[in-house]
Amino acid sequence: MGRRLGVRPLRNRITPMPIRYQIDNVNRLVVTTGHGMLTDQEVFEYKQSVWSLPVVAGYDELIDLRDVKRLDVPTAERLRELARLSAAMDVRIPSKVAIVANDRITTEIARTYQVLRKLDRRSTRRVSVFLTVEQAAHWLRPPPKKSPRIPRSMERRRLPGDPH
Repeated sequence: MGRRLGVRPLRNRITPMPIRYQIDNVNRLVVTTGHGMLTDQEVFEYKQSVWSLPVVAGYDELIDLRDVKRLDVPTAERLRELARLSAAMDVRIPSKVAIVANDRITTEIARTYQVLRKLDRRSTRRVSVFLTVEQAAHWLRPPPKKSPRIPRSMERRRLPGDPH
């Protein structure tokens, strides 16, 4: 279920907004990717339109910003507003947000957002910042723990005439 948010006129052409998302109901995950130039207004629009959907309540989120070519750097107050809005939209079900950024500016903005989210008592989502999608995916869905091995001394011993 991939979606693009709105359109933006550019030199008499219509181009897609630079935020795309997919809702993965099986894994209870929203995968979001940023492309091209990204503004704070577009991030607010994404947050309000997608995370107000009841179907995604309690879902984890993977935000991949590696393809963002230019980030319109938000003011500190605007970043605080985003963190407050995000925390206000949280549901009681704890979930995670993994942000993937591979340039210094985007990484620092994401880490500032991470701290601001953590400081808001209403926040039920853990936010973490990663350099790779693989690291983020591992944090979101760690591999299942192996079941403990039963020591040979505790294994059921077969007796003569025992069918199993």
